[in-house]
Amino acid sequence: MTELEGTIDRITYYNEDTYYTVAKLKLKSGNPATVVGNLPPLYLGEVLAVKGEWVEHKEFGKQFSVAEWQSREPSTAIGIERFLGSGLLKGIGPATAKKIVKEFGKQTLAIIELMPEKLTQIPGISEAKAERIAHSLSEHAEIQQIMVFLQGVGISPGYALKIYHTYQSEAVKVVKENPYRLADEVHGIGFKIADQIAQKLGIQKDSPYRLRAGIRYLLSENSTEGHLYAVEEEFLARVGNELEIDPLQLAGEIEDLIVKKELYRESHGGKNILYLAPFYHSEVGVVTQIKNIMDVGLPPIVLDVDGLLEQYSAKNKITLAEQQKEAVVKALENGMLVITGGPGTGKTTIIKAILYLFKKAKLNVRLAAPTGRAAKRLSEATGESAKTIHRLLGYGAEVFAGSRFQYNEDEPLETDALIIDEFSMVDLLLFYNLLKAVTPGTRLIMVGDVDQLPSVGPGTVLQDLIESGCIPVVRLNVIFRQAQESLIISNAHKINQGEFPVLTTDNDFFFIEDGDPEHIAQTIPELVKVRISGYLKCDPV
Repeated sequence: MTELEGTIDRITYYNEDTYYTVAKLKLKSGNPATVVGNLPPLYLGEVLAVKGEWVEHKEFGKQFSVAEWQSREPSTAIGIERFLGSGLLKGIGPATAKKIVKEFGKQTLAIIELMPEKLTQIPGISEAKAERIAHSLSEHAEIQQIMVFLQGVGISPGYALKIYHTYQSEAVKVVKENPYRLADEVHGIGFKIADQIAQKLGIQKDSPYRLRAGIRYLLSENSTEGHLYAVEEEFLARVGNELEIDPLQLAGEIEDLIVKKELYRESHGGKNILYLAPFYHSEVGVVTQIKNIMDVGLPPIVLDVDGLLEQYSAKNKITLAEQQKEAVVKALENGMLVITGGPGTGKTTIIKAILYLFKKAKLNVRLAAPTGRAAKRLSEATGESAKTIHRLLGYGAEVFAGSRFQYNEDEPLETDALIIDEFSMVDLLLFYNLLKAVTPGTRLIMVGDVDQLPSVGPGTVLQDLIESGCIPVVRLNVIFRQAQESLIISNAHKINQGEFPVLTTDNDFFFIEDGDPEHIAQTIPELVKVRISGYLKCDPV
């Protein structure tokens, strides 16, 4: 790597969140250099030694990309005056800096560090102010020492700053004692980075800190594949392989994590299974919340349901199928209801019909969906306001009773009924937070296609609800006339039922047989830009 040293002459850009900086460095030769990278707050006049590489920016030209840096105290009187007057030290502005340097010259920084009481010789500097100035300089020096140590064990400048801001003066102690804390407590640093740091510090592979962190990490990785738990015997073999450790060495750490309630062990199908605490509490909590909702008797809704459905059908010029009427009736009668069906089976029509009757019953109804796009489609289809589930629950940076959701068991949603569309995308953790905000006595209607891909997060919530037999379910399998005209929809149902799709070329479903990967890559853009956009009569962009 190339090394440069110079004085900070100008700070062009600084991002407080990412620490990304663009600054002008005046080199010892007098030439300027633009330095870029994740750096701490810099100050005019500060001497900076950097390591990195020269890069060519398309718009701004030659720049020096910083990989490592170290702040050095300025040695000239002019440099010291600029450094002190930059705002770095509390209690010193440009005017005071000029007076101090005039009095003490090149010895200024040594005086502040070792004999701060001498600063009281300067008019306007009291003993208290002198102490504040000395403390600020000491703090700045401490930061530099910490940053040098962190970069020395392979931590990038950006992560080093995050670590310092998390632990302050304890940063070096924390990293030396247990670098695996970083994976849990510093955003962006996962187990693998923490493990690399630990290896550079000489921490043994069988360190209890490493084994416990590795167990938590791999169980968390397991959840990214959609799993809520892992079979213990299989999981220990995987951990041993990943951490290059004899699985027998893991037993004690598993027990320790269970005692600390970071892991939970259950028996399932004759095998021991392991949960991370959040997933265990969510699964148990979901069962409890469902029982609470289903056990509460709902006040009867006195309506002429048949008459209102006829009125709704006539108004919208549609004919409701028996399955759809059944769904509407069950939505009125039950605390929880699942409505599932493939494309073209009239799920949106049912939501609108349920809304119609709920309004006739003077019920307050809220609509939501897992994603912004799904919420927008629901709003457009019903003409009613719909939100994402996160927004409905008031998700934000502020913590409410240990949760980032404002609405929960302590502050539930105020509504008589809640309809969630595209429910197949809801994972277990989100469902648990939703249920905590639903008061028993509220009607919860969940609409989705159980045959769609499950949620990205852990759990197959919709499928599990249907298979549990604890909640009323209406299955829609009738494809309506307008949907039947689409081969995409009818073929989707055929494939789902194990039947061979119709492969004609005179509709909206095309099958193009091609064994050449390069030709396929060329064909897809043409299909999107020309054929599909032409068929749909829309701009391909």
